[in-house]
Amino acid sequence: MNNINYGKSILLKNEFYTKYQKTIEDFEKYRKTVLPLCAAENIISEFSKMPLSYGLQERYILGGFLNYDEDNNMVGSKKLLPFYEIVSEQCSKLFGAYYTDCRSLSGMNALQNILLSLVKQNDNILILSPESGGHASLPNILDRLNINYIEAPFDYDISDYDYDGVNSILEEHDINFVLFAPTDIIFLPIFNKLHLPSNTVLIFDASQVLAYYINNIRENPLYMNNKVILMGGTHKTIPGVAKALIMTNDEELAYKIDETINPLYLRNTHMQNVASLILTLIEMEYFSEKYCTNMTKNSNYLGKKLDELGLQVINRQGIYSQTHQLFLHMSRSERDSFFCRANQLGVSLNKKDKRLFKGSGIRLGIQEVTRYGWGVEKMDIIAEILFLLYKNQMKDVTTLLEKLNINREIQYTFKEI
Repeated sequence: MNNINYGKSILLKNEFYTKYQKTIEDFEKYRKTVLPLCAAENIISEFSKMPLSYGLQERYILGGFLNYDEDNNMVGSKKLLPFYEIVSEQCSKLFGAYYTDCRSLSGMNALQNILLSLVKQNDNILILSPESGGHASLPNILDRLNINYIEAPFDYDISDYDYDGVNSILEEHDINFVLFAPTDIIFLPIFNKLHLPSNTVLIFDASQVLAYYINNIRENPLYMNNKVILMGGTHKTIPGVAKALIMTNDEELAYKIDETINPLYLRNTHMQNVASLILTLIEMEYFSEKYCTNMTKNSNYLGKKLDELGLQVINRQGIYSQTHQLFLHMSRSERDSFFCRANQLGVSLNKKDKRLFKGSGIRLGIQEVTRYGWGVEKMDIIAEILFLLYKNQMKDVTTLLEKLNINREIQYTFKEI
């Protein structure tokens, strides 16, 4: 009996393989039918998936690329080094970054690596609070590292920073780092309103909105001054694998990051994902402006439609979003019932308990449906689905969801390779 047939006969009798097959089948069915409105997720193109089968994941490289040391490295690491260099060259072109690190495994992992590499225990950090949209994990991490932090003032009436309040703190306190890491964000920060002292480093975790800073689609903080770090995960508005970019134009910060992250705090840098990210960045070089424009257009169109239908959509003078996100306010009981119905019918979204949502509400993300090439006609259907869920008219929702399942071809990519 040859090995292939022997393997099949064993696998068909293996209880875990049977469970695995069932799990995969269930997920594939879900993936084809879910209405993806979760702001934290996106879909990867076949073009970007190509490197995932090249065998890169089994290989290691230690250190960064500014002071690459072949003698104290893994044999063959020199074959991997060009991948780091290509990403840095790409981000120089797309983001105007002197230096880019792509070793971190996700946005939060990158944030931890920055803290471990740059911040001392007696430093003071100004952060965005979870109530105002900041990443909920950050205060826990800072507490664990014994790092002092102050929460930045926020203007909830306009869903934006209280810039005067932030500047007062910068004047009155010795702030070493301003670290804004928004996970809920409908209006992009106006960084030139910040009066940053010359020795204060601005770190902006743009995981949710990183695509908007490609080719300066929105005003890129890297162009403000050199004491800026722009970083973020590459699997949200940038529709790639789970990875992260850390970018700066400050040479001293660049060398600290390059020499410290790996191998001190990270070993396997998932080289297959680095190579995949290169292809996603090529996609974004050509398609980011149109993609981001359509994301924001869809967000605002959908927000307006939901507003007209009677849902409470948080907005600023009729502008519902500058990003891929929308915020709906509901009472907790309404919100919980709405979420339960959405979960039951396969409409992916997030429920929130934050002051940013006027106490409680729903967060929507339009990035994945935009990547299918969906425009205002599909937004009309989505608005009706969300309205019917809110009104508990479940039967009609099922019919509308079936209409959306017809066309799910990924756009903003290269289809002939």
